Parts: sequence; C-alpha cells; structure tokens
Amino acid sequence: MINPEHEQAQKLSSQAALLLQRASMAEARRLFSRAARMEKQALGKIPSEKARTRGILSVSFAALLIKAEDYRGARKELPDLLRDATLPPASRRQIEDLLEEALQKDQDSSTVHKHAAFQAGIEAARKTKP
Repeated sequence: MINPEHEQAQKLSSQAALLLQRASMAEARRLFSRAARMEKQALGKIPSEKARTRGILSVSFAALLIKAEDYRGARKELPDLLRDATLPPASRRQIEDLLEEALQKDQDSSTVHKHAAFQAGIEAARKTKP
C-alpha cells in the first residue's frame, strides 16, 4: 500500500460498497465521504515527483466524492486537482469527467430541491386560502 491513509480509504470504500448492496445508502455515503477525506490526506503525503501515484490517488479521491454524493465538495475540490501541472493526462481526463458528472448531478439536485420548495410553497398557499 502507498501509505496508511490510502489503505484506510480503501477499507472504508469497500465497507461502503457492501452497505450499498444492503441498501444502506446513507451509511454508505457517510463511509465514502470518510474514505474521500482519508484519500485526500494520503494524496497530500505523496511528493510531486511521484506523478503517476498522485494521479491514481487524485482520481480515487474524485471518485469517492462522487460516490459519497458530495457534488458540491467535488465542484470545490476537483478544479484544485486539475491545477496540478504534473497530473498525468489520463488522470486529468478522468477527473474532468468526474467534475462534469458532479456539476450535472449538483444541478439536477438543485433543480429537484427548487421544485420541491416550489411545490411546498404552492401547497402552503392552497392551505391558507379560505
């Protein structure tokens, strides 16, 4: 293993995947989120001259954010990863794809929340009519 944080991230991710199979979505997202934090710590310990390893951990971190459904976190963190000039092209493409997915899903989530708020407003207005 690369370092203890990466090893812990891998264990958490595996546990989360098992929870998904058992339909424990909230718990799985929580574990994916913890795994993402551990992977970010692991990435921070890899020197810049280890571009391939940094690329692998960067993609893993990005994917874990998506699995955790932390689309806002991905929108914030992934552009920072893409600023790394040493990032291998294949890793860069994968992170770009994951960022695009996060942007789309965050937008979809926002639309759903806006629609729900709109519907709630309509229902409240209907209840207040005499």
